[in-house]
Amino acid sequence: MYASLWGLFTGLAILTKGPTALLIVGLVTGIAYLPYILNALSLGPVFRIRSARYILRFSDITIFLFSTLLIGSSWFMAQIFTGHSDMVFKFILYQVRLFVIPDAGHGGPWFYHVAVLFFGVFPASLFALLRFRKSGLQSETQAQFHGVMLILFWVVLILFSIVKTKIVHYSSLCYFPLTFFATVAINDLVKGELRWKKWLSALLIGISVLVASITFALPLIDSFKQKIIQTGLIKDDFAIANLQANVHWIGFEGLIGLILVFGIIFAVIVRKKNPAKGLKILFMSSTIFIWLLILVFPYKIEQYSQGAVIEFLQSKSAEKCYIFNSGYFSYAPLFYARQTPDDIRRPMWLLTGKIDRPFYLILKEPEYRQWKQIIPAMQLLYVKNGFVFLVRRP
Repeated sequence: MYASLWGLFTGLAILTKGPTALLIVGLVTGIAYLPYILNALSLGPVFRIRSARYILRFSDITIFLFSTLLIGSSWFMAQIFTGHSDMVFKFILYQVRLFVIPDAGHGGPWFYHVAVLFFGVFPASLFALLRFRKSGLQSETQAQFHGVMLILFWVVLILFSIVKTKIVHYSSLCYFPLTFFATVAINDLVKGELRWKKWLSALLIGISVLVASITFALPLIDSFKQKIIQTGLIKDDFAIANLQANVHWIGFEGLIGLILVFGIIFAVIVRKKNPAKGLKILFMSSTIFIWLLILVFPYKIEQYSQGAVIEFLQSKSAEKCYIFNSGYFSYAPLFYARQTPDDIRRPMWLLTGKIDRPFYLILKEPEYRQWKQIIPAMQLLYVKNGFVFLVRRP
């Protein structure tokens, strides 16, 4: 039963994420059972390792593989049987391309995901550092689970550090083991089985001050954007054009960061007498800070990055038309302009064919400078905040 459930969920993971899911499951399982394999080969004593507690039988592996293949290949089989085998081939090539080369400008250094997890899952990431090593007070079952979480964390982190395409959510599977370690550490701190380190207090306060400083600085961008542009520090013409957006800041948004700073400082002081109370204050203040941050800042930042596009798409949501964005990837037309599959057509037909409704093309300014010789039939509507909006009528 457990083997079939294992295969079922692995198959669903493949349908959700692609073949990478099977790779992660295989690596985690293989590393977890490596001691058992080495012991079976009589190599265990050489490496001084313990055998795995739960032994996989051949029947378990067979049921797992069958369930995984049945569920995981269902989408691929459906494509092949309906005459879309080329889609499967392109999908596999795309997965390989994501692994070996940065895709769509999403490159980054090898430590990209280390930084994402360290700062993005703050403050849980700091508490997790206290319990990366197993506790001697854990039961055998707890130690086994702790080990699996440790393997999962390192497999995902190392795998996506190797992958050339760097996108924030690629390491999101690390959130589960990371917060598990943080939870174990917090439980042990409350029970007195783990000491609160001085470096933990220093990092908590230091990072909270850094985050609050960034939060405080963001609303000031609009006031100083011309001076920032004049310094010549920004080399990207498109980014400069984005900054020209007219975004209204009240001026008090940056004070949100003070909730985090004062909350963590107060928590560090209180925890000396009452660790449980200090931890409650810490996580309450960070939760309120994150909630307010999400409520205020994404909308403001969106106005700089794609506010002009969203505004244009919303104005076309009631119009029967074709919309195509080129030079960048976005689902915005499908959502804000309420486009349906019937509204999607091949680019060449939209540019040169006998269209039956207006066709709107959205480009970035640098792209337009290259395109305007190729698309003379397109009428320029306007240029705003780095985006160019064109139309071709029936």
